[in-house]
Parts: sequence; C-alpha cells; structure tokens
Amino acid sequence: MEDLDNLRTGINEIDNQIFSLLIQRLGLVYNIGAVKKKNNLDILNTERENNIYNRIDSQYHGRNGLFIKNIYTTIMNESKRIQKD
Repeated sequence: MEDLDNLRTGINEIDNQIFSLLIQRLGLVYNIGAVKKKNNLDILNTERENNIYNRIDSQYHGRNGLFIKNIYTTIMNESKRIQKD
C-alpha cells in the first residue's frame, strides 16, 4: 500500500497546483466579466471557446483530449455563470 500512498501524495501535490491555477484563472474571469459589462459585450464568445477546444484537439488526442475537453467544458460554463453575476 506504500506505493499507492506515494502515488496519491503525487496526485495531491498536482491537485494543489491545479487549485492555485484555477483560483488565478477565476480572478481573470471576474476581470473579464467587468470589462464585458462595461463595454456591453456578450458573455458568450463562441469563437474564443472554439479556439480553446481547437487548441486541445491539436495537442491531445483520444482519452486525454476527451478528459481535458470535459474539464474545460465545466470551467467555461462556470466562467460564463460568474461573468453573468
């Protein structure tokens, strides 16, 4: 079980990095929302979303690409929800 514990420790360390990056991203999302409101811009930017998905497609394939796309779908949906507030 020591191997499993070591692997989980590694996952926990990566998770902490991901958490920190997501919080940094969240701060930018709030700022983007403020700019969009100030300039009467739509929250939804389909071109931007498509560019993100295209970047994922060009760098990751198969299960890895699907994994990242699913996560980014949630991230983008939450970002749009936050920008609407």
